[in-house]
Amino acid sequence: NTLICHIDKFFPPVLNVTWLCNGEPVTEGVAESLFLPRTDYSFHKFHYLTFVPSAEDFYDCRVEHWGLDQPLLKHWEAQEPIQMPETMETVLCALGLVLGLVGIIMGTILIMKSLRSGRDPRAQGPL
Repeated sequence: NTLICHIDKFFPPVLNVTWLCNGEPVTEGVAESLFLPRTDYSFHKFHYLTFVPSAEDFYDCRVEHWGLDQPLLKHWEAQEPIQMPETMETVLCALGLVLGLVGIIMGTILIMKSLRSGRDPRAQGPL
């Protein structure tokens, strides 16, 4: 898994970006892009953190720049996955099964029709 911190519209191109895990600085699994210019002469940049998620961990991307009164902190923590109700799973499975059976029946009917008319379904006439 990778967290991405996108810092946008800043000048001059000088930043200090720190990844934090549970409030402690992280240095492993960290990568960054170059300063990327924008058409308005400001810059943007990406910082990445590759990590293994854990329910009790939380992460922050801390950005320090001359144009900020105080460091900017963006927070991320694991969320409970949304559970789909079993009835929804059953309905979707049944719908897929019905569509598959309809496809098989329609294919069989079309093949039988073409065989009765005396044509080979694989033979094509001139184009």
